[in-house]
Amino acid sequence: MPATAYDARGLLKSAIRGDDPVIYLEHKRLYRWIKEEHADDDFTVPIGRTALRKEGKDITIVVCGLMYHRSLEAVNGLNEVIPITGSLTGDMQHNSSAE
Repeated sequence: MPATAYDARGLLKSAIRGDDPVIYLEHKRLYRWIKEEHADDDFTVPIGRTALRKEGKDITIVVCGLMYHRSLEAVNGLNEVIPITGSLTGDMQHNSSAE
């Protein structure tokens, strides 16, 4: 489940170009809530991989879709009160080489 416009575009391209059947889900609140610019380059995002969005050593938070943005807000707010560093990743199949 994509968390950003970049993820959504890349995952859709991977789904269309792949040979396997795909069910594509995304949270509709992301349509209006998250705005971002990205290049018009031809790229794909690998299906079944996660993106390590923020690296840390004290805690790991695994989320997908809209909850990525909510978790990032929580981590940043908590970091102002308690000096911890946390990893924020997208799913259970972490791949450190993914973007």
